[in-house]
Amino acid sequence: MIKGLKRIAAIILISLFVMFAFFPGVYGEESSGQFEAIVTFNTDVYYNGQAQALATITGVPGGPDLQASKISISYRGRLFNGDNYAKTETAPVDAGFYTVTVSYSGDENYQSTSVSNRVTLNQMVLSYDGFQTEEATAKVYDGNVELEKEAVSNLSHVMVLPQDKDAVNFDFNSARFYNKNVQVDNFLILSAMSISGDRASNYAISQIPEETLQILNQELSEDDQIKSNDCFTDGQITERPVGIFLTGANKSYDGTPNLLSYGFAIDEEDLVSGESINIETNSAFAPWYGDEANPIKDVGEYRVFAQGGFSIVGLGQTLGSNYCSERPVIYSRLCYEIQPAEIVVEPTFRYKYEGDDDPPLTYSIWRVTTEDRLLDGLFGDDVLYGSLTREQGEIPGKYDIYQGDLNNGNYSISFQNGEDKFQIRDREDIVETISGNDYSSSGGGGIGSWTEEISPTEAFGGVLILLIVIVAGIFFIRSRVSNFD
Repeated sequence: MIKGLKRIAAIILISLFVMFAFFPGVYGEESSGQFEAIVTFNTDVYYNGQAQALATITGVPGGPDLQASKISISYRGRLFNGDNYAKTETAPVDAGFYTVTVSYSGDENYQSTSVSNRVTLNQMVLSYDGFQTEEATAKVYDGNVELEKEAVSNLSHVMVLPQDKDAVNFDFNSARFYNKNVQVDNFLILSAMSISGDRASNYAISQIPEETLQILNQELSEDDQIKSNDCFTDGQITERPVGIFLTGANKSYDGTPNLLSYGFAIDEEDLVSGESINIETNSAFAPWYGDEANPIKDVGEYRVFAQGGFSIVGLGQTLGSNYCSERPVIYSRLCYEIQPAEIVVEPTFRYKYEGDDDPPLTYSIWRVTTEDRLLDGLFGDDVLYGSLTREQGEIPGKYDIYQGDLNNGNYSISFQNGEDKFQIRDREDIVETISGNDYSSSGGGGIGSWTEEISPTEAFGGVLILLIVIVAGIFFIRSRVSNFD
């Protein structure tokens, strides 16, 4: 009996020794503090690439401070990638599930304490619409939304930390555009996005909110509905270039390079199957003859060109905005002629006295219109070059006038009525001069002076008639006076 009591006493003494030796903060003098330290375990902690303390211990408000040497915070747990996190007092960096133990060994002010709790260091949540590529992802309009997966390259996310960029990779099953047409607010839909890489377990991808899905899916067919685990990135469908060619026509020279009669030819092979377009013009459309950089107004053979002033319109269900001209300056495949304008040149009557120099030979000009009407003069500031000539001879009499070297390459000249239009007169003739204006064959088509003579017989006849009229008037007045008497 006594031996049994001694054994019990020995066990009690040994137990007390061990407790005093290994837990001095709980038992002994340091456990005498009246305050209890405040332990707080952090919630809503998310991966940020840095070590994060998942708990804190502080003294009571307004009370004495804790002694840092008596504080101990330890961690152990399992990471999201499945790796174990061995017990350590080093704060964790990676996302995972941790058991955090906070201890204070006690002092004259604070009691000893040791508290454990489970804390989650959450993954960083990546937005479903924050994906990006190094180069803009685009395709030319082809009438559908599908995009080859290989067209989306170097995919990344704006929220991935710089130090993790090379250790986080994204992959997806397929890619398609939200809308098949060319529009400003289009985007790419990436289905079944997954994350891989050494740092991938620190990230997760958010799902698309239900209200957003409802709005986006309103315009989509049942087969094209967006799912909550799809992701978005920037993408654009660009206009499909199509060959547009001018068709022109020959014209008569009119002093301008303007193409007045035109049409369009569309390369149908450039269109999506089953679609068709047309071309409309506006007031800014001004096609020209010449070359791409220089409109030319002169007679010759040219292609015709146009830049701006036209738009593509779709026919039926086709949208014209899905197409563009493959060239900013459209042109004709064929060449067209600016042909000489037809004009009529008729010399005016000129004369001189025997022995005098010839006066300038003048002429009148009329343009022949398509309605076979005649209009006075040339186009714009155009002139005829060279001069008329006359039949040789210096003996008094009448002579013919010829076209000579009168010319302008932009005009086809029809020379008319040159017979007997020049006269050499005897010096005995009396001449009365009447001034006037007409085209001159000297000086390149300028205005010259001309004279018209009245022969002596014509002058005498005029005077005789005038005298007869005066005498008749006198006799008439006298007869009227006699009747009054």
